[in-house]
Amino acid sequence: MFFIDWYALWYVFIWTVLGVLLVTVAYRLLEALAPIQLRRQIEQGNVAAGIVAAGIFIGAALLVGLLIRR
Repeated sequence: MFFIDWYALWYVFIWTVLGVLLVTVAYRLLEALAPIQLRRQIEQGNVAAGIVAAGIFIGAALLVGLLIRR
């Protein structure tokens, strides 16, 4: 028989949404504080700006993951 733990499912859903929101806020904050406009640089094809943005996402995701971890 198949059993779904609804409490655990909601727990995962809520923390996932919170994690995505926190990573997005961290990216927006760092984009606002950065001396360059990352989004415009990425649109112009600047690979280094894309790598910096990816580093921001990875770093923020690691911090949020450690924050959320039980």
